Amino acid sequence: MWNSYNNSVVSSFFKIAQHLACFLLLLYALIRNHGRLNINVRGFIILVLSIILFVHINFGGSQYRFGSILVCLDVTIGIVGLLSLNVYQRMVLCKTVIVVFVIITLPGLLYYLLYLLGFTLDYSVLPSDHPGKIARGMYYMHKTFGLIIVEPGKIPRYTGLFDEPGMVGTTAALLFAAGYKHVKTKWIILLAIEGIFSFSLAFYGLVIIFFAAKLFLKNPIKMICAVGVFIYAITLFRTIHFDNRALISIQNRFEPNSTLTIKNNRYGKRFAKEYNKFWTKGGYPLYMGTGGLGAYAKNPVMIGANTYKCLVYDLGIIGCALFLTFFISIVFMDKKTSKGVMPFLLIFIVSLYQRAYVYKFSTVAIFVLAITMIHYEHWKAKRALIS
Repeated sequence: MWNSYNNSVVSSFFKIAQHLACFLLLLYALIRNHGRLNINVRGFIILVLSIILFVHINFGGSQYRFGSILVCLDVTIGIVGLLSLNVYQRMVLCKTVIVVFVIITLPGLLYYLLYLLGFTLDYSVLPSDHPGKIARGMYYMHKTFGLIIVEPGKIPRYTGLFDEPGMVGTTAALLFAAGYKHVKTKWIILLAIEGIFSFSLAFYGLVIIFFAAKLFLKNPIKMICAVGVFIYAITLFRTIHFDNRALISIQNRFEPNSTLTIKNNRYGKRFAKEYNKFWTKGGYPLYMGTGGLGAYAKNPVMIGANTYKCLVYDLGIIGCALFLTFFISIVFMDKKTSKGVMPFLLIFIVSLYQRAYVYKFSTVAIFVLAITMIHYEHWKAKRALIS
C-alpha cells in the first residue's frame, strides 16, 4: 500500500517501521526484564517452530527461494520479544494495541461518515499498487490517516490505513473478540462501529460466529435456537427490497436463491483451474509448496486472489501443517489454558478462509497478545469467584 503513497518520506518511513516494530518490541522486553530474555520451555518450542517455518518458507519451495526472509525474520524476532514479556506485560500491551487501532482508524471513519452525509472534503487521489485493483479502475480518495476506496459502479468504502475495507473488518473483528469484556466498553463500541461501517462481510460473519461460540460454551440449546433465528433473519433480509446501495451490496454477496451461501469473491475461475492443476499434479510442489509467501501472485493467472488456497500453493501440505502447528502451540504457551479462548481461536481459523496471509509480525503479535489476555482474564475471574 505504501508503495503508491504520494509522499516518499512518509512512504519510506512506514515501510521501514513495519520491520522496525519487532526490534522495538525486543528492546522493550529487554528493558522491562533488565536485559534478560525469559523464555520458558513452551515458548522455546514456539520459537523453534518459527525457525523451522523460516527455513521451509524461504528454502523448501519447488520454485522460489529467499522471497520472504524479512517477513519471517520479523516474526521470529517478534516472538522472542513477546515471549520474553510476562503475562501481565503482554496483557497490558494487548489493551494498548486495541486502543491504538481504534484511534488510528477513527479519522478514516469520520471522513467517511462526513462523505456519506454529503459534506465536501478536500481529497487527493491515491492510485493502488495492486494490478487487479488498477484493472478494475479502483483508486483511493486520500486524506490524512484516512482512505476511501472507489470502484466504478459500487459504493465507496473506507479502508482506514489499510488497502481494503475487508482488512479493517477482519482486524476489527479479531480485536473485538480479544477485548470483549476485557477492555473498557467504549473501546469495544468504537471497534464495533468501525467494523460495521467498513461494510465488510468478514466483520459481520466473524462477530456472529464469535457470539455463537460463546453462547454454545454457555448453553448449547440457546445457541441452536439463536442459529434458527439468525437463519430466519437472513432469509428475510434476502427478500427485502432496499434502495440503499450499502445494503444492496451486502445483499448481493449471497448466492441467488440461497440463504447462507455466500458468493465467492476471493478468487476467480482462472485461479481455481490453476490451483486444481497444481493439486492434481502432486509431487514435491504439493507437499513442500512453490516457495515464499505470495508465490501464487507470480503466476499471472492466479493474481488477485486471497484465500487459504494461496497458502497451500505457497507452502504445500507440510508447510501448512507447520503453519497451523505454530499457531496452535501459541494457544498452550502458558501453563494455564482455558476453554474461553475457543471463540477467538475459532474466528481466527475461519478468517484464514478469506485472508490467509497472517504469518507476519503484526498478526502474530495480535494472536499472541489476545490468547494471553483471554487466559489471564479467565483465571483472574476464576480466582475472584473462589476468594
